[in-house]
Amino acid sequence: MKPIECRDAAGAVAMTQSQLQLKFPIPEQLVVLVLGILVTKFGELDARFGVKIVGEIPGGLHTPAFPTIGTSQMLELLQQSVIAALVIYILSVNVAKSLGNSHGYHVDANQELWALCAASVVGGLTGAYPPSGSFSRSALVATIGPGDKGSALHNLVSAMVVALVTWPALHRVLGGWVRVRVAA
Repeated sequence: MKPIECRDAAGAVAMTQSQLQLKFPIPEQLVVLVLGILVTKFGELDARFGVKIVGEIPGGLHTPAFPTIGTSQMLELLQQSVIAALVIYILSVNVAKSLGNSHGYHVDANQELWALCAASVVGGLTGAYPPSGSFSRSALVATIGPGDKGSALHNLVSAMVVALVTWPALHRVLGGWVRVRVAA
């Protein structure tokens, strides 16, 4: 049996949506996520095929705290952290300058550095991913327009409500069994 890949499932959802001519969009990523969780749970992929499972994912928001790592761990992370920080900084400045040139505004690389530093510190205390600029996302927003000033706040509040409301429901539906597949 040929394994089904995520891109195949997303393509099937997109194809189904266009065939049904629905008046509302189906979030393909959410469908693939739910299908992946259900296949992993009911197919017992961890027991039958040795698929590594992370375990239960805690609900809610992360409480801000300083990380607890030792000196040896900090030294191990130092080289990779410096490399990651340089790559993130270079990418973010390139994205900002590219969009600045096309939309007629000046980008100060020092201001970008301070903004990335502040976001990294806050993210480090709250368990967030490192901040970074993305050509594809930024170009998309630049093309369709950001909308009014309230749209960013609306998007933030919507994302938080979805995260806080759907997690307990998903947790109850699956009976406390929610696990994530990790690439081996």
